[in-house]
Amino acid sequence: MAEADAKPRIEFDGGYGFSVRQPQTLFHFNFRRWIAGVTVTVPLFDGYRTAGRVAVARAERDTVTQQIAALENRVRLDVQSAWDTLTLAERTLTAADLNVSQARRAREMTDANYRLGAATPLDVVDAQQALNQAENVRNQALYTHANGRATLRYVMGQDPLDDRPAAAP
Repeated sequence: MAEADAKPRIEFDGGYGFSVRQPQTLFHFNFRRWIAGVTVTVPLFDGYRTAGRVAVARAERDTVTQQIAALENRVRLDVQSAWDTLTLAERTLTAADLNVSQARRAREMTDANYRLGAATPLDVVDAQQALNQAENVRNQALYTHANGRATLRYVMGQDPLDDRPAAAP
């Protein structure tokens, strides 16, 4: 629109009415009158006002384009970050599951050794403590996985509480 101010303009105007000096002759057709006009405006120089407005409009357009690109990049980064967090949480959960199963086996073996007299009560307590710690790590991994899944669903514009698995970005 700012560029349009620098272009020539043609305006058409017209009118119909009565032109009288005495009120008695107001609606006599002898006093009716038609008016038509054409106006042509050619801007020659406006002190670079139009050029300045065009430059401002282009700068605003470029700013909005950059803001859109920045928002798209931020969303893309958020999705990738959430996906990476979820992938890491899945791997941590898998390792924690293996660690819990090994700690259970170790505790069972220590209990059996204690019943046979080959282990001390301290060995049994240590094995139970190792199992508790492995279960705590697994619980933390479950929390991180659930949080990562909810975050990924959120940044993808889906319901974070939905149980269906999220699609890969």
